[in-house]
Amino acid sequence: MNVKNEIKVLAVYDRDEKENIMRKCDHAFSTIFFGQKSWIDTFEKIDQKAEFYCAYKFDEKAGKMPLGYIAFYVNDCEKKIAYITMISILGNAQRQHIGSKLMKLCLERSKECGMKAVRLEVKKENRNAILFYEYWGYEIECEKSYESVYMIKEI
Repeated sequence: MNVKNEIKVLAVYDRDEKENIMRKCDHAFSTIFFGQKSWIDTFEKIDQKAEFYCAYKFDEKAGKMPLGYIAFYVNDCEKKIAYITMISILGNAQRQHIGSKLMKLCLERSKECGMKAVRLEVKKENRNAILFYEYWGYEIECEKSYESVYMIKEI
């Protein structure tokens, strides 16, 4: 079986694997997640309540290598709005449609869970991310703070 350079998106359930993946992708954020005082509380919430998927590259020699991940919540049964809490792609894996694979999975999974929309927060300075979200049909919903906005997409 030839697995060289095959990319698959898989659900991740193991706490340590989630943390390792997040640490590898942490530099993609302008504010380092693991440098924040509240990182452990946020990580615990993600581990216990979020859906977590990782895009892996499978290589015969190197094995399974994480390229990026998405963590999102599909538990707002009242408003039926899913929430992407984190999406991150390793720098050397960007522009290879990995973010699109993760986004597509998130939208499909959110719809399967009965959600009617997906919301996320993004920093205003992160123009590349905003363009990516707009490409996927997200619109600015409102200003969250002087630094960030909420974006939303109906599904």
